[in-house]
Amino acid sequence: MKPKPPKAGSKEWYAYYSARIDELAFCMDLQFIEASNAKDLWEEAVGKHRSPLPLAVDCLYICAKLSGNRVSIKAMKRLTKELWGKTITILPLDKRRDEKRWVWSFQSFIMEMYPDQIAWDDFTEAWIDKVVDESYFKEDEE
Repeated sequence: MKPKPPKAGSKEWYAYYSARIDELAFCMDLQFIEASNAKDLWEEAVGKHRSPLPLAVDCLYICAKLSGNRVSIKAMKRLTKELWGKTITILPLDKRRDEKRWVWSFQSFIMEMYPDQIAWDDFTEAWIDKVVDESYFKEDEE
């Protein structure tokens, strides 16, 4: 079980979520650069759209995908459950905002780290003018 996070905005708080990104990246066999980029993206986006831990998982997922790693939402959800005892939804829709996923607001920041338009288009293809079927994100019951 994960330790309780320190007071929001403190140096210890940033270190706590940095450690969560490192922990998850290690379990995913990712390189240092993906974790480092995920932390940069998290620091840029934290406090604007999502809670800190789900945002950290989103950021690592984005950086892993755009760097060419084979990673799935289902696998990451299983891993977060194993690591922290809770399943984290990756990049959910937010129907309250014009930009349904927070990632759109940070496209230019992300593209500075991963300047591959084809990779970006491939990554976001499922989101253009459609909603992904919710069953895609659910674990198979066995």
